[in-house]
Amino acid sequence: MRFLVNNALSPVLATLLEQAGHDALHVRAIDLHRSDDVVIFDRAAAEDRIVVSADTDFGALLATRAAQKPSVIQFRGRGSRKPEALAHVIVSNLPQLIDALQSGSIVTFEPSRVRVRGLPINTALTDEDLAVRRWTPRVSSSLPSAGLNGLTATGITRVSRSQP
Repeated sequence: MRFLVNNALSPVLATLLEQAGHDALHVRAIDLHRSDDVVIFDRAAAEDRIVVSADTDFGALLATRAAQKPSVIQFRGRGSRKPEALAHVIVSNLPQLIDALQSGSIVTFEPSRVRVRGLPINTALTDEDLAVRRWTPRVSSSLPSAGLNGLTATGITRVSRSQP
């Protein structure tokens, strides 16, 4: 997978994702760390990268543009922002998220749940959007603080495009 890590998160996260076999860049590495979110968003879309951020502005950009790409992984709520914990959560759950991310989704990791929302956001529902999928996120029991303070979400939920 190809990732573009936003300035709200450490460049170490991009390095860890690269070490896990992915093509990952931090905005600082390509001199976009002072750029507006729109510029970062456009770059990610042009290069078919997934934006990884703790900044919720990317979700708003997706909604206003009704765009299907780029996909976004966002971390919300209280919890660890340590790059090792975030990389672990992404890499551990990627097998279950890969189809959604490749087709265009916003994935939100919160302390108690993980949500997957298909893109574009402001469109009519499709049959796929009406289906709700749940699975248990993969979190290593040997890492009590893995993810967002020991993410023990009840599941990852596919939500419809019409839900806020």
